[in-house]
Amino acid sequence: MDTSMGDKRGMILSEILLAGAIISIALGSVVIVVASLQAMLISTQNNFEAQLKAREDISIAHLTPFDELSVYEKRDGAFLTKFNTSFRNSFTTNISADVSWEEGVTRKHRVLTDQIVDWKNAVGAEDCDWLDGAKDNLPISNFGVLNADPGNPITDVAAFGDYVYVSADSATSSLPDLYVIDVHDIRRPQIVSHINTGPGIAAIAVAKNYVFAANAGSYQMQIINVTDPLHPTLTAQAKLPGVVISGSAGYGQSVHYYAQKMFIGLTKNAGPEFHVVDVSRPESPIALGSFEVGSTVNDIDVQGNKAVIVSPGQISAFLLNIANPNLVSEVARASFVGWQTQGAQSVEMLGEDIAIGRSLGGFYSPYPELMLQGRDSISLVSSSLKNDATIENMLGFNDYLYLVTSNPSAAFQIVQTGLAAASPGAPIVARATPLSSRGVALTCNSKAMYVVSQDDQDFFHISLSS
Repeated sequence: MDTSMGDKRGMILSEILLAGAIISIALGSVVIVVASLQAMLISTQNNFEAQLKAREDISIAHLTPFDELSVYEKRDGAFLTKFNTSFRNSFTTNISADVSWEEGVTRKHRVLTDQIVDWKNAVGAEDCDWLDGAKDNLPISNFGVLNADPGNPITDVAAFGDYVYVSADSATSSLPDLYVIDVHDIRRPQIVSHINTGPGIAAIAVAKNYVFAANAGSYQMQIINVTDPLHPTLTAQAKLPGVVISGSAGYGQSVHYYAQKMFIGLTKNAGPEFHVVDVSRPESPIALGSFEVGSTVNDIDVQGNKAVIVSPGQISAFLLNIANPNLVSEVARASFVGWQTQGAQSVEMLGEDIAIGRSLGGFYSPYPELMLQGRDSISLVSSSLKNDATIENMLGFNDYLYLVTSNPSAAFQIVQTGLAAASPGAPIVARATPLSSRGVALTCNSKAMYVVSQDDQDFFHISLSS
């Protein structure tokens, strides 16, 4: 037998087998490459679809009335969308659309974020964006006596641009009841003017060139022109319809400005205590609708088509529909344990919550002074905080509440709520700062936070933004 022929046949067979193996490997590689390309195409397509869905939800949110924005989940085939809102204040909210889907054992996400600003109604809003960075790191500086006039108690404070306005309710009609403070140089604030409008002012709000006042007299509403801060003038004053004035019943007590409207709360009387006034022409205000509370309206907050008012009565809070300001209607109400001695004093809409501050019920009262309610159902208490002081006034921004209390040793407080709190749903006091006397009110602008306090004298405090 020819061995060379056998060797050749063996070599040919080996080459054939090798070639087959190479072809198999090549074909396998092709299959792997094709499968990888197919998986890549599917992933790209899923990502593209997820982005479209997220963009659609963001676009819909921009067309939704500001106060109707809400958190939701929805499923569309293989895609799950989680839409979230994070209210920064009454006029600004962060929104996000998280669209996720499964690819094999992995869950992938496409997230789009945006911010919605209610520009149309933002005039008069506190410009406090710097609080995003400051959070609970706010040292308070005592800038000294604001008002040297005895018997002229400070009632409220509001800021717009480079001016801060402070109201007073004096026992003497000749004393000033509105002070204008120039804060161009934030470290050297100066009282540049004041005005006497009559009986005294219980509360103020400011928007551009006008201060809107709840007057502690029979003319419950006043509008003051501060276009020239050195010479403020009384533009208009009016008695509200249907109010029964008897003694101090039916006097102005609280005020809020929103969307060219003035929302006024009165002391308890036989007529309505909550009123809506069109002030689009400040020189000619027009009374629109009203609502009878049956008690004094101590504070008001408004967002979109909703208003929240608080009172010291058994019904401590009302959530009102003001979509038609000529026909104000009740949406919900809340009554708290201990209302007999702990009247609702202040209110602030804060994201998905409504914060309500109450008076101190006594040193041995077991009931909390700070209540957090659901934004759409104020009858449900989501959480609370025992503060051991009357919460006189509040300002909310993101998940923080900045408040002033009746306790001089902790007159200015910063409270963490929501996601900012160590335990979500359980508000905690992150900072408590003593002032020279009990806190009365606070506000802020792009430069600082301003706090007024009062005892035998009235003090003006500033917390700088930087």
